[in-house]
Formats: sequence, C-alpha cells, structure tokens
Amino acid sequence: VVNLIDIPLENKEQVEVLKGASSMYYGMVPPSGIVNFVTKRAGPTPVTSLTTTVNDHGGAKVHMDIGRRFGEEQNVGLRVNAATSKEETGIARYQGDRDVLTLAADWRATSWANFKLDVEHYRKKTSEQAGMQLPAAVNGVITLPRVPGNTTNLAAEWARFDAQANILLLRGDFALSEDWVLSVETGGARTERDRNNTTFLNYNPQTGAGTASVTIAPDRPFNHFHLKNLRLWQLSSMVAVTKLTHSLIVRMEKELFTTQLIFVHNHPIDISFRADERKFDVEGAYNIRYQMIKKRIDKVHVRNTEERLTQPDKIALIYSDRADIDDYLPFIRYLQETGVLQPELEELELEDLQGLSGLKALRLGVVVEEEE
Repeated sequence: VVNLIDIPLENKEQVEVLKGASSMYYGMVPPSGIVNFVTKRAGPTPVTSLTTTVNDHGGAKVHMDIGRRFGEEQNVGLRVNAATSKEETGIARYQGDRDVLTLAADWRATSWANFKLDVEHYRKKTSEQAGMQLPAAVNGVITLPRVPGNTTNLAAEWARFDAQANILLLRGDFALSEDWVLSVETGGARTERDRNNTTFLNYNPQTGAGTASVTIAPDRPFNHFHLKNLRLWQLSSMVAVTKLTHSLIVRMEKELFTTQLIFVHNHPIDISFRADERKFDVEGAYNIRYQMIKKRIDKVHVRNTEERLTQPDKIALIYSDRADIDDYLPFIRYLQETGVLQPELEELELEDLQGLSGLKALRLGVVVEEEE
C-alpha cells in the first residue's frame, strides 16, 4: 500500500486482510499479503441514509448513502455514496476538506452471467503534519527525541497536502458448470498528489531545537516516460562503469575487479537527505522490505550452486516479479543489437536468504576491449 491518499470507507462493506497463500487468489503479490476492500451494493431492501458527524474541534461531515434495485426481477442494482467534510482534528495549524463520490452497480444478465461495476472519485486537501527524522546512531545507539504533544504541529499551515484518486473497475462472473466459474476483471486507477512536506531534523534531544527541512513539489505529476528514460540511463551508466573499471586493470599493481548490481524495486519509496551525514537515505516503516533486500543481495548465490550472482564484466538485475523488468527488456535488446552488451542473456533463480525467497535475476555480459 502506497498511502498517497486515504482510502474512503464510506462505501465499503468489509475489509479483508489476506496473508500467505490465501493472498495468491488475487495474483502475484508481496509475501506480506493483500488488503481487499469489499464495496457496498444494493440489496433486496432499499437503502436511504443521510448521516452528519461533528467533533469538538470544529470538524464536520455529511454522508449520503442510497441503494436501489430495478427491473421486474430486481436484476439491476445501484448503490451511490457521497460525502463531504471539513477536516479539523485539534492539531495546531491543521485544517482542510475532503470529498467522496462512488457508484457500485451490478447486473444479473442471465442465470449464468453477472457483471459488477465500481467507480470511485475521492479528494483530500489538508495541512500535513511534519515528520521527524531519527538522528544518526552513536556507538550503535540512536537517541530517541522527546515525543511532541498530540496537538503540536511542527509544520506551517501552508504545508499542504492535495491529492485525488479516480478508480474504475469492471468484473464479469460466468458459470461454466456447477463446479466452475470464470471471472474476468479489468480496470484502472489514477492517483495524483501535490504536497509541501516538512521533516524535522538535526535537533537537540534535550532542548528540542532543530531544523525544519521543507520539500515543495507542486503541479509535478508523475509520468512513466520519465522513469523509462531513467532506467535506460541507469543501464547505460552501468555499462560505462564496467568498461571504465575494466580498462584500469592493466594499470594496477594488483588487479581489482568490480561487479555491477541493479535491484529492480518497482514500488515508490521515501528518500530524504540526511544533512548531518550529507547523504540520501531511505526512511519510513513502509520501506523496511526494501532496506532488508538491499542489504542481503550483494553476495547472493545462484540457486543450488556456489556461484556468486555478481561477476566481473557483467551486470546483474535482481527482481521479484517478471513484470518488474518489463521496462528494462527493450533497452537490453537495444544495447545488444548495438554491440554494447553480449547477445547472451542469463535468466537465473537465486538462493533463499533470511526472510527472503523467490528472488530472480538477469545477468548480462558487457562487451569490453582488452588492453595490452
């Protein structure tokens, strides 16, 4: 789950948390599991509900829920949920608004064919609480800061969070026999978020004095085209590094070989700049899996062998799911056709590591020139 915006629950009937093998029902997913949201649908009893909610901080919400079935056989159902709210939680300099509009439709076309349609639009624009970056460890110990008061906001009021999501899902269930049902699903989702993010760092654990680092990125929508360009640049740079380090070997008193490794992680992660150590670092609890894999793969072996994955004059790409490397394959073929990479492409399975299994890898040979 990438929390670009809160998922609304006004139109949800129940939330299912599936772990382990049961999560495979929804396809290849991370081993941690999957969260399935079941939407409310029109039942045999008509639904008409108008709910208002207020709190003692000035926040208020209005929620409308209408469900009806139509047709002589009640074979068509519509369920509409709409909500709007003023966000006030009692935290200093926190305020905003939120809107939700959803439609859940179903149609029993025949005794053996059912169709379901879900459309959702939701938007939230609020002030955003500042995060706190942990200080660097001293002698292996991280000194935790004092916990701020529950109404304290270290960010300014203009540190705004503005996000919206649009989702369209269509599903068809077809009874092939008494024992077999064919389910077909298609759909798409688009999420956009602008934010002025504040992180509190370089602070004194005793006094609480520190520096607020502000990241401003308004009106900069993500485009997958830019990611593809970055991956081509990444692969080309790895080739250049391989050739450069190989050419330097003949000038060394003792030969020193280098290996190149790319970890393909196809999910967003939070990266911040640690001013105290002057380096970029991954942060946040959601990125623990990334950190864990990154620290354990550099010496991984090919499954059922003693052979290290990383080899001189070769580039290795580690991935979890085949879809993760779809962007790289056209670039690999292009570099092979231009004579930069060798024509052989190794597809390998890797040994299980502590807490990790099922990793795979591609290994590419770089065309290098031998110097005398």
